[in-house]
Amino acid sequence: MKPMNGCALFGVYRALAGVRDAVIVQHSVVGCNWGTLAMAQSRLYDIRQASTVIYEDDVIYGGCGLVTQALLEIDALYPDCSTAFIISGCVPNMIGDDVQAAAAEYTGTKQIVCVSAPGYEGSEGKGMERALLQLASLCRSCERTAAPSINILGVTAADPYALNDLEILRELLASKIKINCAVQDCCAAELARLPAAHLNIVFGGSMQLAQKLQRDYGTPYVELAYPYGVQGMLDFLQILERELPVDLAAVRNNIIEESKLLVHKTAVLLPALYGLPAALTGSGAQLEGMRRFV
Repeated sequence: MKPMNGCALFGVYRALAGVRDAVIVQHSVVGCNWGTLAMAQSRLYDIRQASTVIYEDDVIYGGCGLVTQALLEIDALYPDCSTAFIISGCVPNMIGDDVQAAAAEYTGTKQIVCVSAPGYEGSEGKGMERALLQLASLCRSCERTAAPSINILGVTAADPYALNDLEILRELLASKIKINCAVQDCCAAELARLPAAHLNIVFGGSMQLAQKLQRDYGTPYVELAYPYGVQGMLDFLQILERELPVDLAAVRNNIIEESKLLVHKTAVLLPALYGLPAALTGSGAQLEGMRRFV
């Protein structure tokens, strides 16, 4: 059975939706806007997106004027957003709309980032890679943070557990390692300071961005499966100790002690699960992390 996979536009949307002070403008048909709304799982109370809604006349005469009009309208609708991501879908790319030129006519205060994402050009995963790489255009040279710090790349706001996982990770590492930027929950200023981190953690789908940051700013990276379970987290902490000048023994010991209580509560149930066949659904680093956990 072929696994379900969205188009490139869906991947671009997933990658960009985690930027809290940005608005996403889709230059496409209205169905793309409706489809991506179903993916905004992490922060349903804060959806910042709009669509130019291309119609038949725009296919005939061109839709660049819609982009110019949309940018004026989002200034009024989203005055507090510092950035606008313009995602162009299948139709404008098929008819040859010059979205970059249309965006260049904008004279407002928002920084504009254009990402071409016709669905026919690739899978959701490829679209996500393309969009994350585009975020490098927002980066600025800056000094490294004083304390050891990391960026988290590849986890997206479409993951319903992304924000909760990030909050827990921040609590675990608070006294030892600073999370400089996590693309599933960040602002444009944090993206600009991606080069300030000492290490990039790549959880699938962001290898091109990590490689560019290494080329341009000398930031090393490690590619990891998502650290599900106690052992997954212990392995993750061990890698951080190997790559950064930190001692995480106290954090590891705390996790081990808490896991003992969990084992006591589940010891009667676990033998019933041993050896049972299982099917997993997921994507990228999450799927590999779940496989290891199970």
